[in-house]
Amino acid sequence: KGIGGGWFVGSLTAAADDGGTIANTAGKVYHWRRQINNLAELTIGDFGAVPDGKTDSIAAITAMYNFTFKHSGEDYKAWITLPEGNYAVSSLNISSVYLRMLRINGPTVSYGYSPVAKLTLIGDEGSFVFNTNARRTEVSCLEIYGQYDIAKNTRGFMTNKCPEGQYYQCDRLYISQTGGIVFNMIDTLDTKFNSFYTSYTYDSILKGRPSYQKSWNHLTAIELSNFNVQESRSTTPAFDLPRATQCCIYNGWMEKCNYPMDISNGEWTLDVFSMEGATVPADITYTKAILRHINLQNATFNRNNATVVRYLGGYDMGYRREEAFGTTLAGSMAANWYSSNLRFNNKTEAPVWVYVGDYATTAESDQVTVRFLGARSENPAAGIPLDNQSNSFGGGEAILRMRRMKGNDTVKPVGAVEVRGSSPVTDIRLNRPYANNVSIYVKLPANSGYVHVQVESTTDSRFHGGTCFLWTPRGDVVAQTVIDKLDYPWTPVDAAAFGTLSGHGIAFDTDGTLVLTTKTLLKDNKLRVRINGVNYRIPLEIDA
Repeated sequence: KGIGGGWFVGSLTAAADDGGTIANTAGKVYHWRRQINNLAELTIGDFGAVPDGKTDSIAAITAMYNFTFKHSGEDYKAWITLPEGNYAVSSLNISSVYLRMLRINGPTVSYGYSPVAKLTLIGDEGSFVFNTNARRTEVSCLEIYGQYDIAKNTRGFMTNKCPEGQYYQCDRLYISQTGGIVFNMIDTLDTKFNSFYTSYTYDSILKGRPSYQKSWNHLTAIELSNFNVQESRSTTPAFDLPRATQCCIYNGWMEKCNYPMDISNGEWTLDVFSMEGATVPADITYTKAILRHINLQNATFNRNNATVVRYLGGYDMGYRREEAFGTTLAGSMAANWYSSNLRFNNKTEAPVWVYVGDYATTAESDQVTVRFLGARSENPAAGIPLDNQSNSFGGGEAILRMRRMKGNDTVKPVGAVEVRGSSPVTDIRLNRPYANNVSIYVKLPANSGYVHVQVESTTDSRFHGGTCFLWTPRGDVVAQTVIDKLDYPWTPVDAAAFGTLSGHGIAFDTDGTLVLTTKTLLKDNKLRVRINGVNYRIPLEIDA
């Protein structure tokens, strides 16, 4: 099965034996020619390959390569097709001949875990099965088995020396027990590896470098999709692809890999990617990276490898990661306008209490700032005196600042409220059932209009650690009785201050007293002020 066979037509003339389609007889007085209806149906089995996993099939592979190179109908194009079975292979070096296209395929399957054509590598140490010089390469529907579990070795699968543009389309591959580089590439373009699965590899699975010929100083356009890499035990990266731009990873999983990847100095988008159990962090130093839906378990990305020399320009640098729990970025952000997901509106003629939300901090001294933006209420009166109880400012904000105290005191978080313009809220209550938990309630005036809430905190985010700041927005209107029955109620300090680093400033105490901290008064106890460029002294009297 899978060895030779087929229909042959005899001719009473001599012809060169090609090992697969023409068979000479003894004495070479006549020959048999294989009847071929479709060149695509030829396989290395027709050229004598034995699927026993031991007999070297390289002669049959060479014969088929020579035949298709000659009869493909296009210059510099060849292909090698494997039937079902396990074929041992040593090395084929065809790098002296430039190829426009090289195809190496097994029988079509739909899944990278299930090829029925297997290549068992038996070549010399440091050798590659295919040493090529191909502009475009297609490899599909193959199992590649390197026998590292039988004996340690450094055999690789394919190396390609074609400079100034290599295109790869590799699909439905299962790779295991390889001791050498599986794919060794330069100057990539429009390259895609899809539905590939690997286990127990001991050198890089994919390695790419620029040739530095002419303007080829980086790799380009690599897509890695729908893959699973298990047990990469190499000291070199499983994906060794630095200086690669316009690249992406989609729906990939790398588990128990010593060094998952080096994609530093590149441009990558990683979508739906999981990395678990990595000894060495994946290197994305100086990479323009966009990460979305990333799962990390005992694995990290390294963005600050001091040994990496920056290749991309400083103006190009940036990083963004988007998750369901948040977004982090290193770069600028611009928008036409900003809003809030938490907003509420009192359209009634009476004040109402609103349950704003709950937050949990992770450490002592964590600070939380909550801003309430809006207008105080509708105020039809004209010519009202300018004060922050009116709408003369066109609205304003109330800034609630809180800091978690040391210890387990659940009574009083340290906090105060500052108003700028006119406050959109008239009262605030806090409830603190635990040292790290606070619930916030605010009172809206009648006809308040919309009030927006913005929250900031010094607490760890989910990007810093698994236990992080937790904000649970509510927005429910509650009755006065709910406020009256809070278990651990507290009203933040009704005071505000602003000033300089040296300690000079203005504050308002809880009783409304103006507190001024400034330079030492002269002996005449007069306060020095400058109004419209003119210096004045205001006489002061000590309040006994």
